[in-house]
Amino acid sequence: MDLRGYTGHMLSSMLFDSLTRLEAAPEGWRVAPALAAKWGTPDKGVTWDFDLRKDAVFHDGSKLTAEVVKFGIERILNAKRGEYFVVSPYVKQVTVVNESKVRFILNGPYVGFPAAMASSNVGIVSKAAVEKSGADYSTKVLSGTGPFKLERWISGDEVVLAKNPSHWNKDRIPKVDRFILKLFKDPTTLRLSLEQKQIDIAHRYLLTTDREKLLKDPNFLSYSAPEVYVRFLTMNLKNKYLSNALVRQAVAYAVDYETICKLRGKSGRPVPSGPSKLPLTWVPWSPRSILSMTLQKRNSS
Repeated sequence: MDLRGYTGHMLSSMLFDSLTRLEAAPEGWRVAPALAAKWGTPDKGVTWDFDLRKDAVFHDGSKLTAEVVKFGIERILNAKRGEYFVVSPYVKQVTVVNESKVRFILNGPYVGFPAAMASSNVGIVSKAAVEKSGADYSTKVLSGTGPFKLERWISGDEVVLAKNPSHWNKDRIPKVDRFILKLFKDPTTLRLSLEQKQIDIAHRYLLTTDREKLLKDPNFLSYSAPEVYVRFLTMNLKNKYLSNALVRQAVAYAVDYETICKLRGKSGRPVPSGPSKLPLTWVPWSPRSILSMTLQKRNSS
């Protein structure tokens, strides 16, 4: 809820942990423990109990409890904006069973609920940090249990994260001490910064021509992999024009799907197969912020 868009989702997964997580498996993906060590349902999916791990600590030093989880989920539900749609269709009530067990009562049976709780959109926040920082939370202060913690946030310019050496999952403790995300207004500046070694990684938003040029340069490496991510174009049904189904259909007919698919394919990303051929994205209403990364590791000396 506090961090939105693609960059926000990526930051959320670094700063926060969710109750569960998705883990690669031979059959595709499976739901694995995260802040919840185990979970179960006594009534075929209407009620879900999550038993919390006892070694997770927030960046501000506060403890993970069922009351904190209840606070975080209700905060998302009460906001009625941003990413609350992840839980709002399902969750009717959140209750505390004991200090380390939280109960979700759903509007109806949903066997996929543990998988839904793996979303970075429902990462658990520090209740103490939210209450202490007030209006500064989500603009100057963020406190989760993730492998990185917020060090500095300059709006529209950069976000600096520091390693969390106390993360409960020792396998996820970062190998670098700091992670710097720079935001660029245009892709040309992004390419130049990469070529001039001002940044280490250009993540997304390189122009196709720049990307093809860099791929031929032995000084640069390219890495790509399938991602579990759905991009889509949403329409505001409260708009007097878009509330008309015929207008929405006209918009759909006006989209040049074949060209989009060709361009997406040319960028190195596979085009999804299935009922919808459209690799959807949102339309930026302001200059797109382009993400790059700089990794820093302190000298051991």
